[in-house]
Amino acid sequence: MTSDAILSNLNEENNALPNQSPIGIGRGQILIDHSRRVFRALAGFRVYESGWLRPWATYCFSPVLSRVAAEKIARFDGFYARLGQGDLYTFANVFADYPVVELVRALPKVELIVDLGANVGAFSFLIQTLCRKMGCNPPIVALEPDAANVAFLRGQPFAGALEIHRAAVGRSSGTARLVAGRNSVTHHVDFSAKAQGQTVPVISFDSLCDRPALVKMDIEGGELEVLEGGLPENVRHLVLEWHHPGAPSELVPGDWMQISNDIHGASTWYWRRVPAR
Repeated sequence: MTSDAILSNLNEENNALPNQSPIGIGRGQILIDHSRRVFRALAGFRVYESGWLRPWATYCFSPVLSRVAAEKIARFDGFYARLGQGDLYTFANVFADYPVVELVRALPKVELIVDLGANVGAFSFLIQTLCRKMGCNPPIVALEPDAANVAFLRGQPFAGALEIHRAAVGRSSGTARLVAGRNSVTHHVDFSAKAQGQTVPVISFDSLCDRPALVKMDIEGGELEVLEGGLPENVRHLVLEWHHPGAPSELVPGDWMQISNDIHGASTWYWRRVPAR
């Protein structure tokens, strides 16, 4: 399948999407947000085709399943998800929080994919699927600091296509502390050396990007520390989850596009390097 065919399918789906709901923290807003994301996750059928039916249907009922079947692992066509850990949320929400159309356009132009904060591989799985449809095969490097997430990621059916590191990303190589959050999606890395938590290795951002790269960065607040050091020259496209006041354009100039907000105050952005004239 060509990139033009994929773009045509995705654009049809995106044009049918409702506007985002206002940010809120009440139960009503949580329900609205989940309903909106369930609707946006319908775009998964354009990418995963009929194999998306069971994951999408399971995601519809995930607020209930995460309580009554929290210890269960759902085994879908191509990937697995722990129902009590927010894994299915990450697989479904690539279609709400990531600019899939822009990714399709970017993939033929890069030689490397870097998945920072890989969790259990939702973004990597999306990229692998798109690349298979488009006939491209850039290496995918996935970094995840949480040991349980890494163990689960290594057991994913698609893990053989990834280079997986149990590590965090930083401005320079070294170590940091992994601070536990409410679940596997909300753990974060602290670079101050003052926090309590597991010690994890840190790999420098620059060393990871040794060729033209598309980077996804979802590192639960650590992006501020990393981006204060600037973007490596080889980063051509960046998908960023931002957890701070203001906008990432205040740190990194360039062509930014905001993709989404979530009800907890984070936002997702897409950046591309504008060629020098």
